[in-house]
Amino acid sequence: SSSNLDIKKEGNGKNSKNSSPKKSNNKLQTKKITRKRKNETSEISTPNPENKENINNKEEPSPKKAKIERKKKEPKQKTTKNKGPVDVERQCGVPLPNGGFCARSLTCKTHSMGAKRSVLGRSAPYDQLLAAYQRKNQAKIGAAAAAAQQAKDDLVHGAGVALDDEEETQQVLAGVRRNYAVPLERNVLIPVRMRTGYLRMREMFASSLLPRLQNNPLGKMYARAAVMNVENIGESPFFPVRSQHQKNNQQRQNMKQSQNMMQMQMQMQMQKQGQVQAHMQAQIQAQIQAQMQAQEKTQIPHQPQIPRNNNIDNLETGGRNPNKGLNISTLSSQQQQQQQQQQMLMMGQKLMNSETERLITDPVPGITATPHEDNLRYFDVSLTGPAGSPYENGVFKLELYLPDDYPMTAPKVRFLTRIYHPNIDRLGRICLDVLKNNWSPALQIRTILLSIQALLSSPNPDDPLANEVAQEWKGNHDKAITTAKEWTQLYAKDD
Repeated sequence: SSSNLDIKKEGNGKNSKNSSPKKSNNKLQTKKITRKRKNETSEISTPNPENKENINNKEEPSPKKAKIERKKKEPKQKTTKNKGPVDVERQCGVPLPNGGFCARSLTCKTHSMGAKRSVLGRSAPYDQLLAAYQRKNQAKIGAAAAAAQQAKDDLVHGAGVALDDEEETQQVLAGVRRNYAVPLERNVLIPVRMRTGYLRMREMFASSLLPRLQNNPLGKMYARAAVMNVENIGESPFFPVRSQHQKNNQQRQNMKQSQNMMQMQMQMQMQKQGQVQAHMQAQIQAQIQAQMQAQEKTQIPHQPQIPRNNNIDNLETGGRNPNKGLNISTLSSQQQQQQQQQQMLMMGQKLMNSETERLITDPVPGITATPHEDNLRYFDVSLTGPAGSPYENGVFKLELYLPDDYPMTAPKVRFLTRIYHPNIDRLGRICLDVLKNNWSPALQIRTILLSIQALLSSPNPDDPLANEVAQEWKGNHDKAITTAKEWTQLYAKDD
């Protein structure tokens, strides 16, 4: 140590270049001292005599400071954290090459969807867990956004915000500007000449857009003050009207042509309808004449021809010639019968058309009847079994035919679907008094179909058409009901 002190003294008077090795020696000595203190050895190296006073004058550090200094000087030991198991309900969980598992969230971008879906141990599919996780995050984001928006609203409206005098005045002025009173509208007075010019211009534009004011489908166009007729307007200093009149003439011609075409089409349709009606009337008259001729052959005996007498031929009808008067009277009666039959046929046709239209537009609940395209007298009927009966939930097909002398005679109805019923036989014929003796022209197709539906709900084994079914119905009612239900399920299924 004494040699070190001598070197130090000698070095104080020399250049700075020669002082560098001495300083390094001092540093080495201080390092040795610190190492000895750390190891708590008894041997302590003596410092330089110049630094003795400084060392003795230093105060001992407090334990907290010493601990902090010790932590700073000591090197940090690297500790490996023991990672726990991966929560596959919240984390990715895909196996890694190092034998571990991915600990990122369910929205991991490193691994594919297929790899994340194939992870085992999840309580629900990956897609459901991901959707729940995203909903939760979205709810958090939404709540944060709502809170931020509420803070902005509070800041705008001044709720819970301490304002200075200047800010308060600005807020008040902004509110006054927002709620500034708008003055009411006032009608501007326009001179009469200028107003008429405006009205003419308006009517000119209207006439150019619409084909004609008088034939406008929306009605006549009225101005605010008066009705203007474009045809009677002459030359005006504001605008020329002749060009518009030319366009109106062209539009009128086009309208007339279109109207003529419509009339021609209507006439053609009426002619076609008239031809069809005339053809039908001719057929009806031919049938009536054939029937009348057959009746004449059977009723009127053959009379010998009477020699003609010119004097008798000149007599008036119904005069002294008895044979001639008799022939004319018989012809008049035949014509009356033909007219009556024609009237009855026309009435029956009208009635049939009205009933068909009503059946289509206002059908009976549980019953549908559609006429044939080839013959409107044939109807395809589908009838639903009434509730509470053995035919419930069954759909039965029927055939209905209106005869030529309908409504004077009852329509013909029969079942096409097999049914186990005492009043309906195997051929589908129906035993119903309305279709036989109790028929009236006042009845309609609707009443017939409703009567058949009521017959299904309440069979009448006392007036049977299928005797075996009626005996079963009376003798063993429960068995008959079960058979009817089985037949309904077997044959009357709703396709």
